Amino acid sequence: MQTAAVIVAAGQSSRMGAFKPLLPLADTTMIGHGIETLKAYGVSPIVVVTGREAAALAQYLYPYQVECVHNPDYAATDMFCSACIGFEALRSRADRVFFLPVDSPLFSADCLAALCAEMDRSGCGVARPCYEGRCGHPILIDVKLLPSIISFHGDGGLRRAIESTGCLQQRVEVWEPGLLLDADTPDDYARIQQMLCK
Repeated sequence: MQTAAVIVAAGQSSRMGAFKPLLPLADTTMIGHGIETLKAYGVSPIVVVTGREAAALAQYLYPYQVECVHNPDYAATDMFCSACIGFEALRSRADRVFFLPVDSPLFSADCLAALCAEMDRSGCGVARPCYEGRCGHPILIDVKLLPSIISFHGDGGLRRAIESTGCLQQRVEVWEPGLLLDADTPDDYARIQQMLCK
């Protein structure tokens, strides 16, 4: 099966005070770490939705051979809008798609494999990775749901759009506490760095 990914990197990073996608992480960057893990599992295509500093980010990402699509209204729209732009770019080119925000990079190829295995086993529409009962990113979505998700209008973002499809959702427990972390603030970023060093 063809497994793609959408990474949303269109936020303004206002609480961080720095451009989150290009923050250093290990020997790469926040976005580089996520892309490298996806590629290690064979995910393709990978679509990155850009907003602020789109040209600089696209230039940085050129060696990664990913696709960049721009949300021109990134300053006035939410993450769900950016997610839908990414989904629209690939919904006819894959069987399933990982979705993650750029500031949630701590997941492994084993986590990706577990999500795909659960979707294959159960036929679920969505598989969510969980650690000690709490769910994080990335989530795996069957592309057959994308038209309904993209056309959803209402509050609640992607979670509510998925619920509106009525699909089977499965939680997959993995021993990866890092998948619960995202880098909204400098303190969050410090925790991600510390977690990666453990």
